[in-house]
Amino acid sequence: MPHAEAMAFNNLKKDAEGGTMYVNLEPCCHQGKTPPCVDKVISSGLKKVYISIEDPDKRVSGKGIKLLKEAGIQVHLGLCKKRILRSK
Repeated sequence: MPHAEAMAFNNLKKDAEGGTMYVNLEPCCHQGKTPPCVDKVISSGLKKVYISIEDPDKRVSGKGIKLLKEAGIQVHLGLCKKRILRSK
């Protein structure tokens, strides 16, 4: 099953260029059953990404955020973090 980011891009009605994305979990940056979400986020032309929490998976944990920043995307970490952590 595709990750939330891939599903969001597949359901867009228009181009994401210059847009903003809000996600609960840092986009993945490793190849698994699906391609890395961070690659699609970077290639989409988004300008900003708001992330609630870093991915606790050691294959990702901060690496996806680093890649986004290196690509020139503004990353804001911690949006609704307490709410997300309470719901676990």
